[in-house]
Formats: sequence, structure tokens, C-alpha cells
Amino acid sequence: KRLKSNAVSDPSGSSGSDGPRDLPAVPLPALSRVVAPMVGASDLAFRKLCRRHGATLAYTEMLCARRFVEDAAYRFSLFESQRCMLNDRPLIVQFCGNDASSLAAAAALAVGQHGVDGVDLNLGCPQKRAKEALYGSYLLDTEHWPRVFSCVRAMAAAAAPVPVTCKIRLLPTLQETILFAKGLQA
Repeated sequence: KRLKSNAVSDPSGSSGSDGPRDLPAVPLPALSRVVAPMVGASDLAFRKLCRRHGATLAYTEMLCARRFVEDAAYRFSLFESQRCMLNDRPLIVQFCGNDASSLAAAAALAVGQHGVDGVDLNLGCPQKRAKEALYGSYLLDTEHWPRVFSCVRAMAAAAAPVPVTCKIRLLPTLQETILFAKGLQA
């Protein structure tokens, strides 16, 4: 598989422009050192530090989709400015939520306004606040699968052609995990 980079700066820094430009697809093996999403830690400064030490792909920290859509100041504080993000590529933004329309709108904003290279849905967060708001790993129960699949389809449509991925936890059985993963692909 290959990941198409939507907005990457010239590695030499001498592109002559302040804006992003399209580059050829990057072979996935070249993306071997990945900075995983960490709440409260995967901010721009941390990602840039990791890239200086060889990281080839980074995720943002988990962002609340609804707040991302409704609060421009929140978006700006997370992405700072396009100029700062030029050397932060490839970048995948990770969202949490349980509402297809909010997740789709967040994906569209992240791709359209911020030029991210991928969008991820967090289905693995075990924190108490995730349970209270019904996101993360609390959406892995079979009763929530239709909602999750709907969210992923909406995100994929809104983010196209940028890839949408999902961080999941293993389910009680291998068969359930495979069945769930296949549902996410549909």
C-alpha cells in the first residue's frame, strides 16, 4: 500500500513558496517510525522533535470531533498555522466521537483547511471520559457497530481521497476482531 501525501514541504526547505505542494505517493515501508497519538503529548513541538530523531509519520493527539468543528480557536491552537505544519508531514489527525455528521465535518475541515494526509477514528481509548461520552473503546460493543460503521463511511466520504483509518483494541475473540475490522472496511 502507499500513502499519498497531500501537503508536504520541500525537504531542502527551498521550495520558494509558503504553501503546500503535492508529492508522489510515499511507500509505506518508508513510514517505518510512527509517532502514535498520545493525548496531551502529540502536539506540534513533540512531533517535530520526534521527526528530528527519525520519525517518518506522526499522528496528532486525539481531538474531539465536535469541538474541532464548532471552535475555530481550538482548531487554530492545535494546528497553529499552515506555515508551522509544512515540515510536519506526513500527518494523520485522530478524532474521537460517536456522531457521523460531526466526525465527517471534522474530517472535511482537517483535510480541506489543514491538508492532513490521513484521518483516524479512535476506537481504543479506555479513559473514564470516553466511557461517559461514549467514544473510543466503548464503541466496540456489538450494539454500537452499526453506529461505528456509519461514522467511518461518513468520514471516508468527507475525507476522500485521503485515507481514513481506525485505531481499535482486540475484541474478546479473534473472530469478533476480524468481523469488526471487515465491517470497518465496508
